[in-house]
Amino acid sequence: MVRVIVVPAEAAQRVAEAFPGAQVLELPQIAAVERMVESFMPPVRVVSSTIAEQARRNAEARAEFLAEFEALDAEGVADLAGSTAGNRRATASRWQADRLCFAVEHDGRQAFPAFQFDPTTRRPRPAVAA
Repeated sequence: MVRVIVVPAEAAQRVAEAFPGAQVLELPQIAAVERMVESFMPPVRVVSSTIAEQARRNAEARAEFLAEFEALDAEGVADLAGSTAGNRRATASRWQADRLCFAVEHDGRQAFPAFQFDPTTRRPRPAVAA
């Protein structure tokens, strides 16, 4: 373990004598060491408690929403639409880009609530379009 003690310049000699083997660094050297330590640190995202609480509530709301309403993945939307496209995600992606439907993120995937699609027309309900 390395311990760093910051002392006024005039006390550096006394500290070095009191702690044999200690390395005394001048302030510019300490700044250089700090920059080096920072360069080896993995990126760490500091999140305020307010943001963390909002994220927790958002996660709870998503989980409740997905538990209450049936959802389709993009391939399920293609099946519902009767799409024969080779890219099974194209229909859902296009409808979402055109703001005709929406999705909820879940486990890194898009979950499209089924209620927004009309089973008769096999298209998004007009009332859902933004």
